Amino acid sequence: VLNRSGKVQKELLEVDGEFSDDYRYVEVYNDNAVSCEKRNGKILLKGELADKSVAVITRFKKLMTAEITGNELVVKCDSPNMTCQVIYGTDTFRNPPENLKFNNGELKVQLKDGAGKVIVKLYSGKYLKDEIIFTR
Repeated sequence: VLNRSGKVQKELLEVDGEFSDDYRYVEVYNDNAVSCEKRNGKILLKGELADKSVAVITRFKKLMTAEITGNELVVKCDSPNMTCQVIYGTDTFRNPPENLKFNNGELKVQLKDGAGKVIVKLYSGKYLKDEIIFTR
């Protein structure tokens, strides 16, 4: 998606497809959350996009759940051979975070104090399979 409208958008675009709670949409270039809803037989994608910016929106099958309580992040995933990365703020890809391994389908991480944006990425090898973004 390329925003040349000179303003931040709330409704990004409509896409064909069947709406399902089994999937989530994520803007993976800047790691921003995208919400979706059914509208006129299509899927309406909603989020923010800055003036003259580019977004790459991906649909992921929900393979993990994640929850933050206090400063503890709990990630659950029953799919085998997956690893997880936790990124604070913006993922620059210059210094990739450590690949964290699940123990019996669960992973617990103590978050840094004051962490505002927390990005949770699920990988199978080098392939991104799911992503959840928290803004606190």
